[in-house]
Amino acid sequence: MSREAFLLMACIHSCKGKWGLNMPIDILRGSRAKKILDAQFDKLPLHGLGKTYAPNWWKALGHQLIAHGYLKETVSDVYRTISVSLKGEQFLASSTPDYQPSLVLSLTAELLGEEENMSTQEESKTLATSDLDGFSEVERQLYQMLLEERLKLARSVGTAPYAICGDQTIKKITLVRPSTKARLANIDGVNQHLVTKYGDHFLRVIQQLSQGLNLPLDGEANLLNNEVRKLSTVSVKNSSKKLTPAKFEAWKMWHEDGLSIQTIANFPGRSAPIKEQTVAEYLLEAAQEGLPFDWSRFCEVIGLTQEIESEIQGAILKVGSKDKLKPIKDELPENVTYQHIKTYLTMQSCGVSKDDIQAQKDSESEIQQVETHCEANISEHSLMEKCDLEMDIVPSRPVEFTTKRQKVSDMKEINSTDFKATENSILEWLKHHDEGATLVEIQGHFNGSGKDCVVDLLNLLESDFLIYKKGGMYRVL
Repeated sequence: MSREAFLLMACIHSCKGKWGLNMPIDILRGSRAKKILDAQFDKLPLHGLGKTYAPNWWKALGHQLIAHGYLKETVSDVYRTISVSLKGEQFLASSTPDYQPSLVLSLTAELLGEEENMSTQEESKTLATSDLDGFSEVERQLYQMLLEERLKLARSVGTAPYAICGDQTIKKITLVRPSTKARLANIDGVNQHLVTKYGDHFLRVIQQLSQGLNLPLDGEANLLNNEVRKLSTVSVKNSSKKLTPAKFEAWKMWHEDGLSIQTIANFPGRSAPIKEQTVAEYLLEAAQEGLPFDWSRFCEVIGLTQEIESEIQGAILKVGSKDKLKPIKDELPENVTYQHIKTYLTMQSCGVSKDDIQAQKDSESEIQQVETHCEANISEHSLMEKCDLEMDIVPSRPVEFTTKRQKVSDMKEINSTDFKATENSILEWLKHHDEGATLVEIQGHFNGSGKDCVVDLLNLLESDFLIYKKGGMYRVL
């Protein structure tokens, strides 16, 4: 019971021994009750890691740990509080998120009953239909298959399925279908432990299952929020009725299958090829009808740059009307095509701005940046040698901490000084950022050290339970 006991004792330790058993159990089960939110216990990295087990099962485990001296119960008037005993502190001190020493407890009726039902619960567990709205039929199949694979993996390593990752994380993995460890690590809910210990296994399984279901990898990276998926599904159903079958099919090939305009135009299933320009116009009509659309990708394909957009905007102002394309075209250089003008006008009618497109590009750029860091696997010894070398090169300077989280774009003046990264300097800097900081912000501040060095120092701090990562933000534990 070492893994489960570690979670419960670590959670009780995080509660400072000021509560009974109910509070840490509610935290482990992911409750968002007012008392938990008020105490900010929902921000603990342990929050939600014990959903698989029922409250009574956790209480039975807690009573066993009290009986074996790992926890101690204090009674004051009518209040009972639970804290970690010296024996429990020694167990926690010898444990890490990846490893806990053996801890053997007697299986009571409550513990045994839940253990016997665990496999049945996991194998038969399916989410309510409303929770999977926005999933295609094959995505639902993939989700169930990944749940089964998680169960097999949990059995093989002797742990509970939730200890590997939660159901919500499996849902996001189903939508993204990552092809690399970097893309896996970029999914909200996936921690470093999962990537390093089970990453290869997950990627291999995802690739095999996705191929069997004809699902592309890295296919839905921008639709991690299931509420967005639900809205998108409703939008697709309504909008598809307004498009001809040929136009809707072209949009599906572009958006869902990731095919190029050239491939769609010459698709083997057609009785005869169609012009690429026709495909592009089909896609623009789909966008006008409200279907999900990757404007960044489309503009890149047709060569619509911000410079060309500015020229088109100037021409429209000069002509004074958008009703006819020819007068606008006559005011533009030859390299600006009718396709550019049509796309620009469609973007305006859809309310798409330059900032929206830039945000899409920044999101793709961030994924690539994370990919560079997460593929690095440097040992702690070589990491410290690497950082020591950088410390010899970069002169030490006094560090001035800010009291508010700053965006990278606001830190140019500070970054004129090369700050070197160490475990202590990162920890102290994060203490002054109550709202947390992103990887890019941390790397931007500690620009006196290599980006890989910063990433690996963060991983060390996270494995030592000194910091945690949630929602892409690093915070002090």
